[in-house]
Amino acid sequence: MYRKFLIATGLTLMLGTITTLAASCSRQAKTSPIPSDSIAQNDVEAEPELAFPLPNIPLSLTTPQERASYFVKHYWDEFNFTDSSYLAKPQNMEVSVANFLGVAIALPLGEAKPSILLPIENSSGGMLELFLRLYKKYLYDPNSPILNEEYYIPVVESALKSPKVSYAERVRLKERYELMLRNRVGKKAEDFVYELGNGSLHRLSTRFTPHTMLVFYEPGCHTCAALLQQLQNDEQFRSWSETKQLDILFIYPDGDKTTWQAGLSEFPAFIEAGINSDGSIVSKQLYDIKATPTIYLLDKHGYVLQKDARIEVIKEYLNEKK
Repeated sequence: MYRKFLIATGLTLMLGTITTLAASCSRQAKTSPIPSDSIAQNDVEAEPELAFPLPNIPLSLTTPQERASYFVKHYWDEFNFTDSSYLAKPQNMEVSVANFLGVAIALPLGEAKPSILLPIENSSGGMLELFLRLYKKYLYDPNSPILNEEYYIPVVESALKSPKVSYAERVRLKERYELMLRNRVGKKAEDFVYELGNGSLHRLSTRFTPHTMLVFYEPGCHTCAALLQQLQNDEQFRSWSETKQLDILFIYPDGDKTTWQAGLSEFPAFIEAGINSDGSIVSKQLYDIKATPTIYLLDKHGYVLQKDARIEVIKEYLNEKK
């Protein structure tokens, strides 16, 4: 169903199937199971049907942009936000919300924002709770293929102002909101001290290469190991690093030096591996590391160019800048 709606709107987006996405390493996995609203839990079960019909896009609209704009603007036209019967089939609602958000994030935020906020403004009770949960799952969960905090921030801002949202939920949202405001694209990355394998101490703010790929990782994380192997096998990343066009810096934020030192031999010479030995990244919540690896691309002045990025996207970006 998810692929079908993309084709229906004429978008050439390759977002994949949400329910079969591979998971990152959860930073809570050592102490708690994956929550029921985590995308990482989903398997290859058949997707349920939509909770309500998709909007009929006029045939006169022929370009993908026109069709996507109409789709998002009119998506909720026939939806009754006061009809509690939708709550009896939450899986169907989830498919409908995922369909909507998959197209909405392809539009400029200013254009998509009114339709994104419509369910938050017009629903209440269990319906509002469902929308808030699904928006978090698809726009904030690190394993979501449509993860996009910039489109989630207005949702949280609206919920924080709403008397329909419980006090306990607003407390949780406020903490999440403050984390999201750090290290946004276009803002300067939070500075921290890190230690390298030779014992030398450095600051992130003192790096002056044209670009820095900052990767927060955990020793023993299978997804981190796969990323490291991918970088080792990529001659372009190796060349950029060796010619000082790109620094690749892996940082272990948790401060367990014994665990960190045991894994240093896995890193090739063109990739630096450091540890935030004073623990400030975690204790001061300098970065919102929901899972590992978490990847940022910074410019030579330490400003964030990409956040929660995939290396394929970073590679495309760097090639365009050459």
